[in-house]
Amino acid sequence: MTIAVNETSRWLLANSSDPLSYRDSSLLVALVRQIVFALAYSIAVIGSYSLVYADSLVAIVWPSVGIAVWWAVTCRSWKNFALICGYVFLVPAIYLHFFTETSIRGVILAGIAHAIAGPGVALVMAFMENAQLPEPLRKRHAFAPFSHLRLSVDVFRLLVAGIVMVAISKLIVIFAYALADLPYSFTLYLTMALRDLTGIIVVAGPGIALSTPLVPNIHRSAWREFAVVFIATIGLLALIFGFAVDLPTVYLAMLPLYWSATRLPVPLAVLHAVITSAIVVVLYFLLGTGPFAITDDSILVQATTIQLFVLMCILLSLVVSTTVQQTSALVEELEVVAKTLPDALFIVNKNGTAFPVNAGAKNFAKQSPDGHYFMPKLQNIDGEPIDEKERPSSLALRGQSVEGVLAKLGEVPGEDPALARRIFKISASPMYLRGETEPGHALVIWHDSTNQYYTMQQLTLAYEESRLLFENAPQGIAMLEPSGEIVMANRSFGDLVGTTPVRLLGRNLEDFGVEEGTMEYVTTVLLDPEAVVHLDRSLETLRGKQKNVAMSFSSMGNVGGRIGTLLVNVVDVTERQELIELVEHLADHDSLTGLVNRRRLESNIEELILKNERESTESALLLLDLDYFKEVNDSLGHKAGDQLLIEFAEILKDSVRDSDVVGRIGGDEFVIVLPHTDRDGAEAIGIRIIELVNQHFKGRGKVLSRVSVSIGVSLFSDARAQGVNPFILADQLLYDAKHAGRSRVAVRRAENTIVRSAKPAFSVEELPEILESHSIRLELQPILELETGRVDAAEGLLRINLDGTDVPPGQFIQSVEQAGLAPKLDIAVMREGIKHIERLRAVCPTFSLALNLSGYSLSSAKMREELRAEFRAHDLPRESIRFEITETAPIEDIDAAKEFMQMLKDFGFHIAIDDFGAGHEPYQYLKKFDFSVLKIAGEFIEGMVTNRVDRSIVESIAQLAKDEEMETVAEFVSSKEILEAVREIGVTYAQGFYIGKSKPIDEFIATYLETNQTATWG
Repeated sequence: MTIAVNETSRWLLANSSDPLSYRDSSLLVALVRQIVFALAYSIAVIGSYSLVYADSLVAIVWPSVGIAVWWAVTCRSWKNFALICGYVFLVPAIYLHFFTETSIRGVILAGIAHAIAGPGVALVMAFMENAQLPEPLRKRHAFAPFSHLRLSVDVFRLLVAGIVMVAISKLIVIFAYALADLPYSFTLYLTMALRDLTGIIVVAGPGIALSTPLVPNIHRSAWREFAVVFIATIGLLALIFGFAVDLPTVYLAMLPLYWSATRLPVPLAVLHAVITSAIVVVLYFLLGTGPFAITDDSILVQATTIQLFVLMCILLSLVVSTTVQQTSALVEELEVVAKTLPDALFIVNKNGTAFPVNAGAKNFAKQSPDGHYFMPKLQNIDGEPIDEKERPSSLALRGQSVEGVLAKLGEVPGEDPALARRIFKISASPMYLRGETEPGHALVIWHDSTNQYYTMQQLTLAYEESRLLFENAPQGIAMLEPSGEIVMANRSFGDLVGTTPVRLLGRNLEDFGVEEGTMEYVTTVLLDPEAVVHLDRSLETLRGKQKNVAMSFSSMGNVGGRIGTLLVNVVDVTERQELIELVEHLADHDSLTGLVNRRRLESNIEELILKNERESTESALLLLDLDYFKEVNDSLGHKAGDQLLIEFAEILKDSVRDSDVVGRIGGDEFVIVLPHTDRDGAEAIGIRIIELVNQHFKGRGKVLSRVSVSIGVSLFSDARAQGVNPFILADQLLYDAKHAGRSRVAVRRAENTIVRSAKPAFSVEELPEILESHSIRLELQPILELETGRVDAAEGLLRINLDGTDVPPGQFIQSVEQAGLAPKLDIAVMREGIKHIERLRAVCPTFSLALNLSGYSLSSAKMREELRAEFRAHDLPRESIRFEITETAPIEDIDAAKEFMQMLKDFGFHIAIDDFGAGHEPYQYLKKFDFSVLKIAGEFIEGMVTNRVDRSIVESIAQLAKDEEMETVAEFVSSKEILEAVREIGVTYAQGFYIGKSKPIDEFIATYLETNQTATWG
């Protein structure tokens, strides 16, 4: 037990049962109490000033200060305290102002001095006690009440506060003396200070003590003893003052006070001291100073002597009685603790005699015939006897402190066999009595730890089993912080990542290639303590090897809504995953060529059909059949036939894009699925495949040289219109290609089947005639301005019709470029476009027509001059034409090309670079030429919604154009999602099937320029 504990207990007692508390008193009682204190203080002030010696401020006691302190310490709020301070200030100020000749300054200073020596003392005491309280209590009670005196520390607190504040108060009085030119001295200062301090101790101390909650609980026997000692005090005082001699015999009156202070409750002891002091003062005034042995007639000396006597009497009673009471309370508390302690408590002396302190101890101590108790013999947990010298009590008697020794009884007192199975935790401490340099006794505590011991044994066993299970588990197990930091890992986890478990500590799970953000996802899910998270992840070992793992996360306990330690189980499923992937591959792919098989093709086609219907896009299917394959098998054997199929599969894969699907459906039949491909594109790919096959097998013997391929091309839109599967339509067209003589492509156009061969469709002699004829025309594909949502531009796409038959533009352009006639084709296209500019601008004044320009033309000075003449002849509006530089032919003369482009710019035409981003040439051109528009390659636009890389490329090109103050065009915009994506990125224009397919001039004007199309894409 400590003073701090008693402080809290005392505070709680004082605030729960104080009869003067405002909580338990009625308003009327509280009002009467305040009036009584106010009247008492007023009378005391008047009396104090009236009883001074010879017009001085010297008096034996200054009761008004004590009353002010007593009054102030009983208040319960700052408001009450402030009112008391004001009253204490005003009473002496008013008295001095009206009944003395004191100046206004003196009156004010006197009031301040009274407030400091009265309520000021209470304030200091309140703060001193409040500082001793526990923090929670201190916060709830900013103004701690102090209406009690039960401990010696309370008395000292009153004395210290009184000395400090009285010293300050009297300094103010001396200052007032100095201002009034009155004589003052240090002796006067001390006398006044002692006067006020006596008033505080004599009035406030007993007053507070007598008003404590303990007064009603005083036993009658205490009152009887008080009466006896009081009568003895009266008799002693009669002897002292009756036989007056000049000896300090008056101090003998303190003997009865000491008796009462050590035996009676604090209130009675203080009451005894107050009455005794009062009687002595009265006798002093009546009979003189003989018993005080005062030889000096000085008023100051006499007053000081009487004050010291009174202080000694009151302080003796207060200090001694509170100290005795505190000690008694501690003893009682210790006795209660000892008796209620569930453990056995012994005191053992050097002779081995045991003194059971509580009932629990008597159950284990041995009692001899003469009534003495001894400690029973002990044995350790294993049943071996503990030597007498090694017993905890023996060690404590040698000055050692022993704590938590586990032992069993070596002999069982009484007839209770169950005691033999009990386990005790024994602690012992040496005890030093007063005057002892070596411990004469030992304090021994036996705590029955049987249940705890066996529980701990079970826990230890369970822990060991869990540890072995954890360390030797066949799968990797680790304990993680919520951040992913590894706290513990087993051997299997270490083997999985290629290190020891110790080296894993402190590493993060994401250090091993686990996808970033995994732990954040796991901890979010595991806020539900019942949840388990199963994830399949790729894990990288310290040697850089990738492993597929199955991970299971669970929480080992959440605290306060926060995730605790996580447990993760990691199983290496690499081989299983590889096996699954192999089985899936074998199920979906042809074992000979590695191409997808019919099952996978049908699935892809079904998905593509749905996508085309949903997005209104076009796709194509090529059904291919090897010609004369049976002759190869029959003549060269099946091994040669298999090799032929493998080589043919490689040709097909090299002929298409990564997004296209190539498959084998059996024998010598193959299929190519071309997403986002129109009729011309599919036909061009078919012709190219025929050419590659012819080149590949040419000159490889009579049998292989005859090998060719026939192809049927079906459009998904045609199949949908006819209500058949694209396979069926392609099969019909394949039959047409075979029937037409093999090594051909058959495609349906306008209800007619057109069969093309791979042989050059145009001779060098007939190309100039075609270019100068009316076989060339333009179809316009709309270009949407994304900011306005309007179509105010289009690309002119070449269309050739010979004798009523449409010629694939790609095939024709290739023939023209091979013949070196690209500039003539560009002139022809330019003239065709210029012919329609005026009409288009009449409908849409801001209309701009995009026309392709070959790299060959840019290098031709003749071409430049011919175009210059055309532009001057037609006086074309500025910005009415945008030239798109294609990549089909390289720019051979850079300087000539720069002059060509400058000429175009001089006429106010924009220059765009087509298919920007595909290949490295466009970047070189961008550095060398001054373009105003970048047309982003369609292969990136197509995939940007589903492929992050494609989107990043488009974003980087758009940013590049923005930095260089160029416009951008996104081609191949085939869906609403792609349109929204390019709009979000900041692309200027969009072009593609979703915006619209190419149309003849009249139909284009009617569809896009004469009607408002903004709402379609807005």
